[in-house]
Amino acid sequence: MTTESPEDCQMIRNSTPLSKVSEMPAGSSSRKGELDAYKGIAILAVLTIHLSGNLIYRLDFMSPLMLSAATLNRICQFAVPAFLMLSAFLNGASLLRGTSQEKFFGRRFRRALWPYLLWSAVGIAVSFASGQFKFEYKCILYTMLWGKAYYHLYFLSLVLQLYLLLPFAVRLFKGRPSFWSVAAATIAAQGLLYYLNRYVHTIHVLSSMIVWFLPVVFLGLWLATREDELPELLRRQRFTAAAIMALSLCIYLPQAVAMVCRHPVNTCLYQVGQWLYSAGASFFLMCLVFVAPWLGRSPLLKYLGVYSMQIYLVHPFVITALDIYSGKTFPLIPAVIIYTAAVIIVPLALAKMADRAKISPILFGV
Repeated sequence: MTTESPEDCQMIRNSTPLSKVSEMPAGSSSRKGELDAYKGIAILAVLTIHLSGNLIYRLDFMSPLMLSAATLNRICQFAVPAFLMLSAFLNGASLLRGTSQEKFFGRRFRRALWPYLLWSAVGIAVSFASGQFKFEYKCILYTMLWGKAYYHLYFLSLVLQLYLLLPFAVRLFKGRPSFWSVAAATIAAQGLLYYLNRYVHTIHVLSSMIVWFLPVVFLGLWLATREDELPELLRRQRFTAAAIMALSLCIYLPQAVAMVCRHPVNTCLYQVGQWLYSAGASFFLMCLVFVAPWLGRSPLLKYLGVYSMQIYLVHPFVITALDIYSGKTFPLIPAVIIYTAAVIIVPLALAKMADRAKISPILFGV
């Protein structure tokens, strides 16, 4: 995810204005504050998605525990959109302040492209060793283009696509458009995309394309145009964001759980609900970390946020290793405890070792 899920947001909570974020050196000890806490919550949601997804297959189909795991899994699906919104906000703000495209592309691709290639190679090796991947030219091309080397790497593909899109999209926001004009443009674009995909030509990799996430991208860019008034804006709009999140969850969640349970789903309701919920939850989460000091200043959340890229890249391989080496034989409660501890502790331990060896930029891009 960009550490912003995975990209660095590098911000001091109160003493550094947003306009100074891009001037802070990578890896600075001043990478603290509300946006690190935001990333910390988002990465916990990512872990919950993958752990609950793994748990669903251990439980009796349609049992109360399975339905609970499915519900929790679907509620946490805001995680990747939240990271994308943050990345659009931070990078959009940088471009709006006048960062040159050469500098923008140079820094962003150094920090995202190499980790994507490296961990895709790791993913392909693991998949090949388990007999799930065949070395065919078309298969490799498809895999690398859409982030299919391992099930979580599509996010870095989305981030790279976002970096390509932002210098062009940001031009639409230089005039500080109103929220409702941005909302209208987003509805029109997503509605057209849904219609074309549903009735004209189905694109099977659409969920790995950044255009499918335009609601959170455009929301992040709109917030970037309000950078100077962000804390006050978030304070004013926190109840609106909470209402949008709650109402859209009522649309999205029944359809999403029905899909997990292999029941018929209204694809229009599902997709509209998902777009609204992911945008509303991402916006509300940003409101929370700025308005609730106990949350935005939580040392644990900030710590997890700083290492969110490392946790994101490593944890699926930890789950796979546990599955292979007798993980499936663990009783339910010990399995939940062991898996939860491992997906946090192992990536953090590797991250700290990489920091000490000064190879973190090589392994993780941060």
